[in-house]
Amino acid sequence: MKLKLTNAIKTYWLPFTLSVFLLIFHATTYFLAKFTPVEAVVVGGKLDDIIPFLPFWVIFYVLWYPLLIFVPCYIYKYDRGKFYTYIIIKFVIDVVSFFIFIFYPTIFNRPELVVNGPFTWVLNIIYMNDTPAMNCLPSMHCTTCFTSIYTIVKSNKIPKKCKVLFSIIFVLIVLSTLFVKQHAIIDVITALILTIIVSFLIYKLKLDNKVEQFFERLKK
Repeated sequence: MKLKLTNAIKTYWLPFTLSVFLLIFHATTYFLAKFTPVEAVVVGGKLDDIIPFLPFWVIFYVLWYPLLIFVPCYIYKYDRGKFYTYIIIKFVIDVVSFFIFIFYPTIFNRPELVVNGPFTWVLNIIYMNDTPAMNCLPSMHCTTCFTSIYTIVKSNKIPKKCKVLFSIIFVLIVLSTLFVKQHAIIDVITALILTIIVSFLIYKLKLDNKVEQFFERLKK
């Protein structure tokens, strides 16, 4: 048991460390952007009003948090090249999003929440820790999901069944952001557009290869 734990630490210390760094960076920039002096723009429209409020979807919404650590480590296990693609795409998206939040802050008016069960209880905790619902556009939940889907599907080494499973899970998480009223449709759309643009630029500039070479040299 001790040997397995030691081997796991040796194998996954890098993806775990970089994933934690991205998580801290994401949380820090998201928090700091809330102090922008620019007045927030309200997002949401008639289509968002049609989408039902379904508290049980909070199950998929909170699933996003452990996957922030698990998925990068999983990708690293099968395809180190795509792991570095994931890392650099997510980092660039977080940086770009930080400047968007500062110069074009947005806010989403959520429905009044009545705590009457376990799902609304969990959702109430999320609401209390994210009040007001600022920095909605683009949705960071969704950019991470789209980045994960892109890197996993593009890999030739990850099993096909796992590609399908992860893709379904991340699509459900994206939908959950709408059903628990944390985001508007425009937040999801801009998240997809931003992910596509950044992924394309990373691919063209081959920045993921440069990041991989840097960290592989660092490990030696």
